[in-house]
Amino acid sequence: MSKLSDRLNRLAPSATLVMSQKSNEMKSQGIDVINLSVGEPDFNTPDGIKESAKQAIDDNYSRYSPVPGYPGLRKAIVEKLKRENGLSYTASEILVSNGAKQSVCNTVLALINDGDEVIIPAPYWVSYPQMVKLAGGIPVIVPTGCSPRKDDRCTTGGSHHSEDKDAHPLLTKQSYRQCIQQGGTPCARRCGARPR
Repeated sequence: MSKLSDRLNRLAPSATLVMSQKSNEMKSQGIDVINLSVGEPDFNTPDGIKESAKQAIDDNYSRYSPVPGYPGLRKAIVEKLKRENGLSYTASEILVSNGAKQSVCNTVLALINDGDEVIIPAPYWVSYPQMVKLAGGIPVIVPTGCSPRKDDRCTTGGSHHSEDKDAHPLLTKQSYRQCIQQGGTPCARRCGARPR
C-alpha cells in the first residue's frame, strides 16, 4: 500500500486539470465546448520545429545540457528578446527550463521555509498557492488593481501603490517580500512589498 507524504496530502487537486477533465467529459457527450483550461495549443507542432528537433537528435543533442541551457540557445533567446520585444539581456541572465511551472516551483522550493507567508497578487495562476503549500509556506492572496498612472505600477487593494505607500494590511513580518505573478497579467510589470 502506497502512502503519500503529508506534504502532498495537504495540496488540493489541480483546478486546471479538473476543468480540463470536465471539458473532455462534456465533449464526449456531444456538447460543443471551448476548453480554455490547460493552455495547450489547438494546432500541431509546426513542421519547422519538428525538423529542428530531429536535426538536434542527429547532431547528438541528447545528453544532459548545461544547467542554465545550451549557450547557443541562450544567445538565440537574447537576440529574439532584443529583436521582437525590445528587451536587453545577456546570456548569463537567461535560464532555459521545461516551462514556467517548473521554474516557479523550483524557485518557491528554494526560497520558502515552513511558515513563510508568500504574497500572491490576484488574479493569479491557480498553481501558485499549491506550490507555496508544497514548500510549507502560507499563501496570502492580495487583491490588485492596475494603476492609471503612466508608470503602470502594480497596486494592492485597488488603491495603494505597494512600492510608494504603506504596505497592504495583509502584509506582516512573516510575509516573504517577493511577489509571485505571471508576466501575462496587466499588473505583473512591477510589484513589491514591505512588511509592516
